[in-house]
Amino acid sequence: MTSKHTLGALVLCAGLSACGGGGGGGSAFPTAFTPGNGPDADRDTVVLGVALFDAVAGLERMLAAVPSGTERLVGGDVSVSPRIDCAGGGDITTRKAGGVFTLTATNCRLLTTDNLVYDGEWVVTVTSDYASDGTCPAGNVCSANGTVDLTSARFGYGSADDPVFGSSLQVNTTGAGVRTTQVSVANESVPLDAGGTATLSGPRVALQLAGGGLDLLVAGSLPRGNLQLTNLAGTYQATVTLGSQVTAAIDRDANGSIDRMLAIPWSSFVD
Repeated sequence: MTSKHTLGALVLCAGLSACGGGGGGGSAFPTAFTPGNGPDADRDTVVLGVALFDAVAGLERMLAAVPSGTERLVGGDVSVSPRIDCAGGGDITTRKAGGVFTLTATNCRLLTTDNLVYDGEWVVTVTSDYASDGTCPAGNVCSANGTVDLTSARFGYGSADDPVFGSSLQVNTTGAGVRTTQVSVANESVPLDAGGTATLSGPRVALQLAGGGLDLLVAGSLPRGNLQLTNLAGTYQATVTLGSQVTAAIDRDANGSIDRMLAIPWSSFVD
């Protein structure tokens, strides 16, 4: 990743049981940390969780930034959309032809409050029973499924250098007219800078990273703002808030008591 805490370093500690070091109450985490001077599993786990969520959520977030973006995805073929400027710089365009929807991001920063960047093409082959204008007739149940080619899609902090994840997309509308859109990950390999890979799976609202006996669960909703990080055993919890910086309340033994508060500037995500 472009983070100072690369995936290789992060995943070594993200299992929440694999890291050495002292800690009160039998915790595997070190009790003290000076930035730039040794590992910090709490901080690394938060940075990893944020990066995994951002690597998956980009397509949904950019669709929401394009007027009628989801309708363009699930409807009939359309010409290239007008260029949509991203709030923090860069732009997005979309097109659909032959049942293939392409969203092109050019150094798109969706927010002015962070340095997250998306770039490249998200190419979605769509099967849809929505109307040609992308709407679902009143009272009907509609669905669309897409296979996402992420070959050229990238994200990062400061610059978009890292691969994204999420090779399937589902759009559903209930008979009451409630529409949901969600990207899912199906056992996709996450390369580790230290060598080897971990496996990422699950829908965007409940991502799981596993590999080498390590595990990290990332739950996040849109609009992007808060994440919940846990492990499968439920023995660790972190509530992460994304704003002008990343803040996290760490509960190392999931007993409801906050053991540590972190404030991480977005600038620390950049090499």
